[in-house]
Amino acid sequence: MAAHWWDGVLLGAVVGSALAVVTLAHESREVVQELERERARAARLDTEWRRLQIERAAWSDPATLQAVARERLPLRPPAPNQIRRWEVRR
Repeated sequence: MAAHWWDGVLLGAVVGSALAVVTLAHESREVVQELERERARAARLDTEWRRLQIERAAWSDPATLQAVARERLPLRPPAPNQIRRWEVRR
């Protein structure tokens, strides 16, 4: 009868180990999927960072700023009768 008791303990250990293996394999797959999602997100952020660096470099160029200002803003030199001269007395 002692053998039957020991068989039950071993069977329980085997079933418990099998459940642990299945659970860990499932958790491992989830972690790998999360890692892949984060790597894809990092790649998207890196691409956006590079684009923003290029855009920042373009906006720091005075010629670009002047061209955009001329195109988008209705700024024109003032007419001669719109110019006022101010004298500063000291």
